[in-house]
Amino acid sequence: DKYSNAAKNIEIFPENLSEDLEKSLKQKALSVHLEIGLKHLSRTDIIVSEKGDIYFLEINSIPGCTSVSFIPKMVEKTGLDFSKLLKYWCEDTLKNNSL
Repeated sequence: DKYSNAAKNIEIFPENLSEDLEKSLKQKALSVHLEIGLKHLSRTDIIVSEKGDIYFLEINSIPGCTSVSFIPKMVEKTGLDFSKLLKYWCEDTLKNNSL
């Protein structure tokens, strides 16, 4: 179902997160991303319990980028153009010979 229209309703960034919790989650995801040597793109799956306990599930180093995938939705939430971002990443990778 993750590639169906039902996926449109899955929460990516719940609106009820406190600023501090959101900042903490972003920092944890970035730390893992950098620690394992990723550069442009990853998706970190985390669950926060009702008590506030944080559970790291996984980091996906090759997340989906279809029209119903999480990554384009996350990029859109930041106000960036996903196509332009992909182009920038490709050009940066080729320029820096990091393939």
